[in-house]
Order: sequence, then structure tokens, then C-alpha cells
Amino acid sequence: MLEGNGFLFTDFNATAFYDAMERAHQFVRSSDDVAAHMAGQNARSSIYHWDRPARRYIGEVYAIKEMICAVE
Repeated sequence: MLEGNGFLFTDFNATAFYDAMERAHQFVRSSDDVAAHMAGQNARSSIYHWDRPARRYIGEVYAIKEMICAVE
């Protein structure tokens, strides 16, 4: 079973980034169709849309603001 959704690097410099890209390239070149499909599914399932929690947060902030204005 294939796990994960990317290629990690911990040192934020050009060499570490290049190494991660090289590992990704080698994975794509050497993987079969099943592994490539599973990697794609893992990546798609990990997408997080920030607009939903951001809208909820804004709504809660405005609700608190309305309560504070009503008390004053």
C-alpha cells in the first residue's frame, strides 16, 4: 500500500528542494500505473480548502461583534 502525499524536505534550501524533486522524478519514472494512480488519489484526498473555515470564522467574528455592540 502506498502512503503519503508528497516528497518531504526539511532544509529549506535549493539543494534539499532539488533532492525532493529528484526523488519525485524517480518515483514517476519507475512506478507502475497502479502506484501512480494511488499517489494521485492520496494527493487529491489531502486537498484542504481554506475558504470554508475562513467563512465560518468571519461569521463567528461578526456574530461576536454584534453581541458586543448590543451590550454597550
